[in-house]
Amino acid sequence: MTISADQRVARSRRTPLLVAAAGLAVLGGAGLVAADLLAGSSSAESIELMLPADGGAASICLAFTVEDLARMSPAFAGTVTDLTDEGAVLRVDRWYAGPEASEVTVSVPDGAQIALNGTIDFQVGRAYLITGEGGLVNLCGYSGELTPELQAAFEAAF
Repeated sequence: MTISADQRVARSRRTPLLVAAAGLAVLGGAGLVAADLLAGSSSAESIELMLPADGGAASICLAFTVEDLARMSPAFAGTVTDLTDEGAVLRVDRWYAGPEASEVTVSVPDGAQIALNGTIDFQVGRAYLITGEGGLVNLCGYSGELTPELQAAFEAAF
């Protein structure tokens, strides 16, 4: 079988695309496995999230949208049952998306104080709506103390 010059050029252009597509498929599969491991199993008693460090990427906020909120996981409503310098423990009152553990621990970055972190002012006995991604709590209005406005957004999103 003879391959023309045009066929060789077409194949040489397709090969990098096929290699790139295969690589993305492998990375995508690895990402799904990593996301599954990070999220924990559905029978977990507790999961852990961390507040982003001050001055990081989380300090740059895009406009809040219900559409973006709907893509976030984990997402839950919870009440703070314990508060220490290291973080807050929330009893999950309702899961919107995620592993459905009964408790979530929200830790602060090493060396930060929860009151100084400037992200969410957790208080024992108060209810919060929290979303996360990649093990970090989403800020910029996607997590915070339970208010009628935030609850309406969660209801619309989930």
